[in-house]
Amino acid sequence: MKLLNCSSLQIEEFSGLSMPDSYAILSHRWEADHEEATYQDFGKPDVIARKKGWKKIQHFCRLALQQGYKYAWVDTCCINKQDFTELTEAINSMFKWYARSSFCYAYLSDVGVDGVSLQQSQWFTRGWTLQELIAPSRVEFFDKDWNYIGSRADLCDIIQQRTNIDRNILVAGSGRVEGLLTTIPVARRMSWASGRTTKREEDLAYCLLGVFGVKMPLLYGEGNRAFIRLQEEIIKETNDLSIFAWSAPTHSPLGYFGILAISPSAFQTANDIVLSSDIKYNPEYAITNKGLKITTETSLMPDGAHFLSLRCHRSSDPGRRHLGILLRDQGGNVFLRWKTGRLWSLEHSAPGINHTMFISKFLEPDVAETLVGNMNSVYRNAFCFPPTPPGVQFVKAHPDGMWSSSRRMFITQGLDTFDGYVQYRTSGAADQNFIVACGFTGGGANPWVCLAANINETQHIFQTAMDGDMMKLREIGSKRGVTKTKISFADANVLDLNINNNTTDRSL
Repeated sequence: MKLLNCSSLQIEEFSGLSMPDSYAILSHRWEADHEEATYQDFGKPDVIARKKGWKKIQHFCRLALQQGYKYAWVDTCCINKQDFTELTEAINSMFKWYARSSFCYAYLSDVGVDGVSLQQSQWFTRGWTLQELIAPSRVEFFDKDWNYIGSRADLCDIIQQRTNIDRNILVAGSGRVEGLLTTIPVARRMSWASGRTTKREEDLAYCLLGVFGVKMPLLYGEGNRAFIRLQEEIIKETNDLSIFAWSAPTHSPLGYFGILAISPSAFQTANDIVLSSDIKYNPEYAITNKGLKITTETSLMPDGAHFLSLRCHRSSDPGRRHLGILLRDQGGNVFLRWKTGRLWSLEHSAPGINHTMFISKFLEPDVAETLVGNMNSVYRNAFCFPPTPPGVQFVKAHPDGMWSSSRRMFITQGLDTFDGYVQYRTSGAADQNFIVACGFTGGGANPWVCLAANINETQHIFQTAMDGDMMKLREIGSKRGVTKTKISFADANVLDLNINNNTTDRSL
């Protein structure tokens, strides 16, 4: 770690046990890049003397020295930004450096200019100053002329109103803030950054590393992918579902999007989110190459969407209704987020389904348009089943990864071959089980459907399905069942089941 000697105004380097016991640290809003004194400028007195940033450093070091600090740290000059390895280490360590400082001087260069007040300072709009505000144990504010404004503790109410940062974070003592941060929902922490900006788009993610206790490599040039990576790193560390409690308009047709947000601004309305229960009761989930994998219960909505509860609610809601997001089945157990303009809550109870889902993590606009086109044609080559009539109970569908319970259909678009079945049970004097088996080869060119029960001459077909021998089921079913001459594949295969509970005879 490089530190400025407050007396000599020279940079010295420390590591391990050689680190001084205490140092002061500066938080400020950068001038134009060419006006800041950089690491390379030290040793060039004629160059550094002409820069506005040098005067700022001189004032800071003089004040720190008066208050007993021999060393100080300033981000403009204590990092060799031409050394990318050093820059990466510094950005990943910066929260820790601010947290370990003895005193943070927050210099608000616009306060006192044309009547600008503390609340109006642009310092509160910068991404990097978020961690600089909350990490140190002691923060004191100074105006453009280095006149004392007040401490973070004294100004807590004003700062809380301006930033929406939790009061207990603002008044936290030495060494407590990192532990306290883990008790605050991810979405609420994200909301603190929702109105902040950085010069580089990637820095909107990098400036939040310490707030979430994660580290990651820097890849300048990746744009909003940096924020996607940040969320992936957070997901590795916590199963707090509120990370998905964002809302934002989408340019995707019909409002489809991935499960991850593209910017902290999407969490603007999450400042009052609280967890409904301890996250240890939340399901496990992880990012895979097929999307976010999660096994949990979703509720079916009248429009066919799946409601996924995020197990959090708004502090202002006396009913503590769970907030959630809407998902649409894309087939293959893959889901997209739908209607991202708001978070949703269940006004009435809805049937729940426990299943494993893969939710696409991120969609580029052009990819979203293609997927929407695919979803609009999802009924092509699908096997659609009508609602079960009275006296008939749905048991299961196989393969369950291809079954859309909300649409009562096997989504098979894009498959070259398919074999599956739906199992039902009749109630009455004699409970009976039967299946509707179906499949196709040749990309849908050769469909078949077959009805089989567990008690009549089709029992061997039923048992084949129960044994999971799908190749044999295709061989038997395609010979015995309804063939292409009787089923149109223009849009879908539609089955009408006519059940007579008084007989074992069932016809398609």
